[in-house]
Amino acid sequence: MKYSRQDFFAALVPGNFKGKEVTLSESIGDEELQIAKDNFRQAVNTLLRPGKWNDIAGGAKFSIRGDNKSEEVLYEKDFIRIDIPGPGPSNGDGYDWVVVEKIIDQSEDEEFPAVGLLLKASADPDSTNNQSAHFFAEGASSTIVIFRESNKIIAQYFGRNEEPNIHTDSIITNIRNTMVAAGAMLGLSEVQWSALLKGLLNK
Repeated sequence: MKYSRQDFFAALVPGNFKGKEVTLSESIGDEELQIAKDNFRQAVNTLLRPGKWNDIAGGAKFSIRGDNKSEEVLYEKDFIRIDIPGPGPSNGDGYDWVVVEKIIDQSEDEEFPAVGLLLKASADPDSTNNQSAHFFAEGASSTIVIFRESNKIIAQYFGRNEEPNIHTDSIITNIRNTMVAAGAMLGLSEVQWSALLKGLLNK
């Protein structure tokens, strides 16, 4: 299915009904169209391989369900394991988890070349506990989009419905989630996501 620009974002960025809303954007331009196209393909290649995110964004470490191969490609319904420095949630075996809710790849489209990921806070896929194993509560989402407009490449991040996950079965985990979420909501996660966006566009 081919999306217009408006429909593309509508399909990937949820509305914000509770908690914090974050929108970040970075861009880069090139004098030659072919160079911009090559850089766009490189950015898409990195976006679809979370193992490569660790090389361009400091702080948290990302892997596809524990697979540390940087070349592993992401697909819909995959789970991304996030290793944040310090203690992790007990219901996530020490890790935060998100699920890939949706991927739209129309990177070869001539009118609106773009790729986007919709990630949502999720339970640990290897646990029988179905509570969100993430410092944000169920319903929180992160959308990452890269698109090209002629010689310009734009990378954007959309965080939606960001609220602390304080209703797990563990008091210690609830306290941990409160502290991590508070730091994120004060801007620490924005630093990480901004670094990722800039890294995706780095030649």
